[in-house]
Amino acid sequence: NIAILHLFLSMIKWYSADQHGSRFIQQKLEMASDEEKGMVFQEVLPHALTLMTDVFGNYVIQKVTSCIYVDYKAGKDLVS
Repeated sequence: NIAILHLFLSMIKWYSADQHGSRFIQQKLEMASDEEKGMVFQEVLPHALTLMTDVFGNYVIQKVTSCIYVDYKAGKDLVS
């Protein structure tokens, strides 16, 4: 799972804006470790404003923030 995410990280902005890429990233986030979620969050953050208004990218933003929020409530520190 982490190897696949590493391949996508550098191009996450473009994959998030694609219908199939967006779904793929969302699915991987459901199974991702804390480390992987943190990596995706760090990559998505600089592009958040653009992705929030994108038809497919907004779903990735929602999923990332949902994962981060759930883990934050559980007392996990994903962003260090």
